[in-house]
Amino acid sequence: MRDGPAPLAAGSTAPVRDAEPWAVAINVSARVGDIDIALCSYIVDGDFARLTGLVRVGAPHDVRLVAVPMLTIVSPGIPPFEVTSAHLLPQGSRTWVSWFYPRPADGPGAYEARIDHIDLGFQIGNRAPLSIGGPWVFRFDIPQRPAAGPLPT
Repeated sequence: MRDGPAPLAAGSTAPVRDAEPWAVAINVSARVGDIDIALCSYIVDGDFARLTGLVRVGAPHDVRLVAVPMLTIVSPGIPPFEVTSAHLLPQGSRTWVSWFYPRPADGPGAYEARIDHIDLGFQIGNRAPLSIGGPWVFRFDIPQRPAAGPLPT
């Protein structure tokens, strides 16, 4: 049982943003040829934001995503988000992808995300990777931070 947060160690600093993480469903997708890309959720934790997605390659069946696609996110009046890190988790013809960004200014907003190309590799054989052009374009809104609700009992 926890009695509350542990005291900060010497030399550490308290987070400058909300202590509680929050998330919203994005649920937008785009398709180019046999490749579907869905943006699933937007998560905020401290000074960082994470956008998650799923890439599905329909055909050919012997290829998979081999590199994290470059996702650019823009909104009127603010500079484009700068990716700080990203990773992918292949699952056959589907791949889970996450992009991490510095948290943008507080407040709701309309955003546009874009992937211009993806890199696919063959699962069998020694063949050159494929660079597939898009673009995959997504438009979505980020609301104000949702109000915290009671914890389930």
